[in-house]
Amino acid sequence: MSHDSVAEKDMLEKAGFLLNEMPKIDTAVKNLLATKIGQHRTKEPSVKEMFGDKAKVLGENGNWVSATDKQDEQVPLDPMEIQKIGGALLRTINQHELEDPISWATSNPQGNEQGGMERIEEISRYKVVYIVWNKTRQQRSNNDKSKGKITLTLGRSVLELVFPQIEARVVSESVRITKRTTEEVKSFLSELLSKDHQDVDLIWATNYQEALLKRSQERTLKASAANEPRVVQVSKD
Repeated sequence: MSHDSVAEKDMLEKAGFLLNEMPKIDTAVKNLLATKIGQHRTKEPSVKEMFGDKAKVLGENGNWVSATDKQDEQVPLDPMEIQKIGGALLRTINQHELEDPISWATSNPQGNEQGGMERIEEISRYKVVYIVWNKTRQQRSNNDKSKGKITLTLGRSVLELVFPQIEARVVSESVRITKRTTEEVKSFLSELLSKDHQDVDLIWATNYQEALLKRSQERTLKASAANEPRVVQVSKD
């Protein structure tokens, strides 16, 4: 088999992996929104949320201060804000013109500790993503809105590689439509690609309800084990 044939087979295998990867970006984003909205509905409301901006709380020095002056009390994103950020993210991904491989290689130079073969593999992987991304977008149709959408076609591997290109646009748009700070929006978005976040099993679940049920069952088992009476044997010696 010629070198070109081997390279072509390798690219086809990588493209197949990207197209078959589950769950899709759209599913993961919606899972994140469902998780955050669920947490918002079950949390205890803050003083500001219950009584408004004019509410007073007891400060550290014993004086009454405005609830809005409590720097440590950050009001979580509400369901509408969560949905707006999710929408901005999905729209930006689907509208994005991916940077071509040559420009990408220039703007993402080889790392100091990155080996030559590792660098070649990295560029090769990006080329495959670039091809799959553009072929997907070329399938866009007015009759079928699901066709040509990156978020309905590709998964986590692509998002991890492409997110640095779109993050600034997503954050800027989200700040504009929610009036939240850049830090708040970035914190929310960081949960999507975090590999050690407490909700990663829900966010990247292929079946969200099944993952939610599994977590509930595990928590029930832990609670039962914690409440189970201990048997103590006392020696008569």
